[in-house]
Amino acid sequence: MTEKDFRVLHSELIECYQNIEMRLKGICAAICADEDGNWFQRLDDYELDPLGKMIQEIYAIQDRDHLDLFSSEDYQALSALRQSRNYWVHQCFVSSDLRVVFKNGEVKRMDKAKKISEDLSDARDWEEKLTKIEHSRLKSMNRIYGVNAAF
Repeated sequence: MTEKDFRVLHSELIECYQNIEMRLKGICAAICADEDGNWFQRLDDYELDPLGKMIQEIYAIQDRDHLDLFSSEDYQALSALRQSRNYWVHQCFVSSDLRVVFKNGEVKRMDKAKKISEDLSDARDWEEKLTKIEHSRLKSMNRIYGVNAAF
């Protein structure tokens, strides 16, 4: 894999992770929206929360309200996704033994090229799944509260 191809995939992957965070915030806001605070107001409550905190928040809300959003396997997969995200955002270019290295315009270690492709595929799958869940929660919220939230 060329360095240029790798960097394009890396950028796409970071975008997916940002979209996943946004979808999790939207799900939290939809779950917590009520007569006292609509989806837009609740969304502001989660504006600065990172991925790991959003996963914990949804887990707590799901447990508290007895919702059926994610299975224990889903939470394990989301935790693994969070770990991958942390690697690609915080470590892939600086951590000594885990670092992505380029030589002559190519990714030096093919396992890193394979890993970024796999992680991007996984992130895209989760982005799609979370988008569907968020839209479903927003539609339910609209029926319950008569709120028309654009999405």
